[in-house]
Amino acid sequence: MKTKFIFLSAVLVLGIALTACGPSTITVQPQPSQRTIVVTGTGLVTLTPDIAYIYIGVQTEDASAAAAMNDNNRNALAVIDAIKSFGVEDKDIQTTNFSIYQQPVYDDNYNQIGVTYVVNNTVYVTVRDLGILGDLLDASFRAGANNVNSISFDVADKADALSQARQAAVADARKQIIRL
Repeated sequence: MKTKFIFLSAVLVLGIALTACGPSTITVQPQPSQRTIVVTGTGLVTLTPDIAYIYIGVQTEDASAAAAMNDNNRNALAVIDAIKSFGVEDKDIQTTNFSIYQQPVYDDNYNQIGVTYVVNNTVYVTVRDLGILGDLLDASFRAGANNVNSISFDVADKADALSQARQAAVADARKQIIRL
């Protein structure tokens, strides 16, 4: 027991001695403030679209789910064939939605008298030749498409334009520095 007491006392004395050896204050030298100027430049490049993205869909309805699906599949394949006839490649045609759901049918007194099945099939088409866009849409509707959503236009390769815009922004920023 006496050994434990001596050991604990020695550890306590050693701890107090080590604490007393450390620095009493720590001085941190402040860093000199850096002088900065922030300048913002703007660069604008105007581009003409050369590509279009379109959602083209086929919706069919029938009292029979199987008949609605068969009609929809037939029309959707005809639409895809029409799109391909304009030189659109398989990689540029993607199915983005295929759904089937029941829709209630009501009589004149708003009593439900049955259901009809609605089938939707939507493809996302990338058109790389804008010169064919109108004719492609006409052919799609003739083939069985009955909705077109979200036609958006873009530029396929924006790398050069982005570089030009950055260069113009840097030049604009430099003009602002000279005025300071």
